[in-house]
Amino acid sequence: AKGLRGEGMAQLRGLRLVPLRSGGWARFGDASSPPLLLSASADDEGLLRPYPALVVDVHAEDGLASEELRLAAASGQTNVRPFSAALLVPMLPLMLPSSWHGCELVKLAATPPPEAEAGGDAA
Repeated sequence: AKGLRGEGMAQLRGLRLVPLRSGGWARFGDASSPPLLLSASADDEGLLRPYPALVVDVHAEDGLASEELRLAAASGQTNVRPFSAALLVPMLPLMLPSSWHGCELVKLAATPPPEAEAGGDAA
């Protein structure tokens, strides 16, 4: 896949060459194919840590080299995208609990801090 540019990105579609932070592998798809996979910078990795099945492991030793993965993400021609704030809206259904899907409002229960549950005094 090294050196693929422009229309050559189409050759990647269907190939299970995308290493994920979860340890699994995903297939390249066209730009509108689910799942949307994210290539994250070091600054964004903390935000996306709870979703390893959606984050490309650009540091994996197998699969495409990290630079090729970044190029595929930057091309806009695959389902691998560089993470940006603009992607949060389309990613919400994948990030929020499935029980919230289709709800206009959800009730959030406050969780007391651990010391309050144990009956401890923080003072």
